[in-house]
Amino acid sequence: DAYSRLMGGEITKKQLENIRKTQTERIVPFSKIEKALKTIAKEDPNSVEHLIVLLYNIVPWRDDVGNVRIWRKTGSPPSTGNWYSPATNTIYLRDYKTSRKYGPKEYKMTAEVKKVFEARDKKKTQNYLIQKPNGTLYNKGKISSLVPKAFEKAGANEKITINTIRHS
Repeated sequence: DAYSRLMGGEITKKQLENIRKTQTERIVPFSKIEKALKTIAKEDPNSVEHLIVLLYNIVPWRDDVGNVRIWRKTGSPPSTGNWYSPATNTIYLRDYKTSRKYGPKEYKMTAEVKKVFEARDKKKTQNYLIQKPNGTLYNKGKISSLVPKAFEKAGANEKITINTIRHS
């Protein structure tokens, strides 16, 4: 009651459920996230799961990297949409949940990201940074369901989601 008055109105059952979930969610030590990367880099290098685990070891993204397109030209990519430039090894986020508040973001990636991308691109031309084997997006560019599967494949013995990574 006090919370809803403070926030200026009634909260929905879904909002209340999300608040409770966040309050009871177990925090995963970041060392487990790092360990998963080492495991998958050895056991399944250059897989989409390897790339997902790698990206979430660099930045605790929201579900923003599932629709990152590949920019193969010189210069900066367009000012709309999300892009990865192999030439600069940079992810350009323009379309994300809080973009109106924080504006466009640029994230310089590690050499390992470029190596994994180039290996995947050599095998089959990549249209998106994270894509299905047929070259299309997963679930309309949302990868929240893939993240736990990628960490499970990487040997994590507990469910690791985007939210657990963001709170670790």
